[in-house]
Amino acid sequence: MPNVTETITGPDGAQALILLATAGATAASWDSVVSPLAEQFRVVALAPKGGTLDELGAQVIAALDELSIDRAYIAGAGIGGLTAVWLAIHEPRRVSRIALVGSALGVSSGSAVDTWITPALAGRDAALVAGLQAQMDTVGEIAEVDSSALAEDLGRVAALTLVVAGAEDPLAPADAVRAFASLIPDARIVVVPGAAHLVAVEQPAILSRLLLEHFGSAATLEVGYASRRVALGDAHVDRTIAGITEFTEPFQNFLTRYCWGEVWTRPELSRRDRSLATIASLVTLGAEHEIGIHVRAGLRHGLEVQELQEVLQHLALYAGLPRAFGALQYVQRILIEDGLLPASPA
Repeated sequence: MPNVTETITGPDGAQALILLATAGATAASWDSVVSPLAEQFRVVALAPKGGTLDELGAQVIAALDELSIDRAYIAGAGIGGLTAVWLAIHEPRRVSRIALVGSALGVSSGSAVDTWITPALAGRDAALVAGLQAQMDTVGEIAEVDSSALAEDLGRVAALTLVVAGAEDPLAPADAVRAFASLIPDARIVVVPGAAHLVAVEQPAILSRLLLEHFGSAATLEVGYASRRVALGDAHVDRTIAGITEFTEPFQNFLTRYCWGEVWTRPELSRRDRSLATIASLVTLGAEHEIGIHVRAGLRHGLEVQELQEVLQHLALYAGLPRAFGALQYVQRILIEDGLLPASPA
């Protein structure tokens, strides 16, 4: 595996999201936003070594190949954002959507922590300053990257693009970021207050919401099937696909795009909470034929056996004793089959 790969986390089989660090930083510069992103995506944080944009792009492609990732969402900070643009231009089949954070033509790599975060934050968090300085010291001196060649090709970016600027960024000022974004077709620009160059460090809640909104709203079959596999497992989805007929295909495509690609990937609820809500709904409806797959999905998403026991008791009050009791027997059978409960003496 190329030495640019530093962090991999998130559900196996989920849509890949690549995070590219800015020049001089390590993948740790993304740490504050990784957890909420990993709720929905297989997150791979990379810190390509210095070089031209061609060389940086080649390093990312090599990492994707090593990880068997055919196509990915890509978010990059600073030079990492310019690398994402290069990939969208030169390797469009490998890129779905891109997000650029603190990126502009002619952006400097910066050589001091006070260009990465606002003076206000630096003044109140000495430990953070020390950590960022350690990243700079680890990476060492980074040569400036010539981004001028990108200018003439920005109109070729077909990937849907989010551009984020820190309102107090001295390396990529907001006006320069706006000018950069204006050259990319249909790019959305957001300026984040109270942030300098490393928006992920300074305003992680805002940035994570922006990224989840941008990357999580692509209700394609590809995204839907990836989400469906995370919840239900490869074996179940493979059986479903094998059973699709000409008659059922339109419905299955709709279900996969809308249910799994759009709703299940929304960031406002975790997958665990969506599983709990789904199980409760199915019990209330008496749809026992669907309970089994969602119990197993809930367990994959972090539900505990005791929580399933508790929610069924709670549902006895609101959905009725007969339905809750029937579901209790059904759920117990699933848990016994999966070795999570001992076999019933009966």
